[in-house]
Amino acid sequence: MQSQGQSGGKASRLDFLDQIRGLAILAVFLYHSLTTSFGYGYLKWQGWFHDFSERPAYLALCPLTYGTMGVAIFFVVSGICIHIAHQRSSRKDWPTFFSRRFFRIYPPYLLALLGFSFTSFIYPAHAFGDHLSHVAEAGTVSNGWQVITHLFLLQNYNAHTLYAINGAFWTLSVECQLYLIYPLLLFLVQKLTWGRTLILLAVLECTERAITTYCVNHDIVVPNWFAFSPFYFWFSWALGAAAADAFLNGRPFGLAKKSAIFFTSLLVVDFFFKPLEEFTFTIEALATVSIVGLLLNRQTAAPGTGRGPIARAFDFVGLTSYSLYLLHQPLLYLVPHLATKLNHGQPAHPLLNFALCVVALGPILLLAWGYYRFVEMPSIAAGKWFIANKLKPARG
Repeated sequence: MQSQGQSGGKASRLDFLDQIRGLAILAVFLYHSLTTSFGYGYLKWQGWFHDFSERPAYLALCPLTYGTMGVAIFFVVSGICIHIAHQRSSRKDWPTFFSRRFFRIYPPYLLALLGFSFTSFIYPAHAFGDHLSHVAEAGTVSNGWQVITHLFLLQNYNAHTLYAINGAFWTLSVECQLYLIYPLLLFLVQKLTWGRTLILLAVLECTERAITTYCVNHDIVVPNWFAFSPFYFWFSWALGAAAADAFLNGRPFGLAKKSAIFFTSLLVVDFFFKPLEEFTFTIEALATVSIVGLLLNRQTAAPGTGRGPIARAFDFVGLTSYSLYLLHQPLLYLVPHLATKLNHGQPAHPLLNFALCVVALGPILLLAWGYYRFVEMPSIAAGKWFIANKLKPARG
């Protein structure tokens, strides 16, 4: 999740990646504010199209459902940063790679996991809404199995643990599993080239999503080990690594021309057409990498980005984005809970809940900054110390 890179032999920090991360986490935050306030996050389908016979308050905020794109953005940016960091590292051995990933991701995750595991009774599972009713079956208090699966980042393989404790954690399990198969990705690239590897992964991901679409439309239950495995997102993540490789070698990325407009337009069509629903993540990743590819090409031609106040604000949010992602969702669930208590036990209007969630961004962001400063940074420093002092360099 670090934004660093070099091009043409000259170091150039890719500041715009922090800004993109800032935009992504704000989009996710607003989407979760919507689901927290209304109890659901998507319009229901009526046949192949959305049913717009919904309350006006929700329809007014419905565009915020595009906030789910923030996860696809994170995956693409992750692929970019992981590949750049690994290729530019003076130590390219896999023990060093996995040590860096461990200290960057796991200690902050573990602390948040333990904290929310002990306080999960505050955040009832049914707060996710009816569209995730299977979460409620897991109970309102995290049981030992939920904690164990989360400790080993395997919660994505079971419907009863997928969104338990902290709903946002499932993406971290998938992303860490993508780190594990990153060596396999590089092996395929070495044997097939980037272009052929991406075609292979695109066929794999799209086939899986087509199978899921068929199953959903025929009332066949899709197991989590299939629909939430890293292979279900492999192509989307690898797009970022491919864009990074083109940047590192001074090549323009192939998807960075007219494709940005095409895939962004396809996202609009996707919103209204149910058969494309399962391909939303892939389309979002393609749109993201097309736009980021344009920025990478521009960075190669003329390094440096503008540092206006808005850019600096997004830099700050992007810098704390991992901590904000770890902490924000369970804390948001407190908002309607507290609003109901202040309203003498009566549920507050969803719009009021949403406004309070937006206001809560300030203190949650401040908390995330403290978490970044006192948890993330020491963990990163510990990783550097461990690699320098305890991990022997690979021979050769």
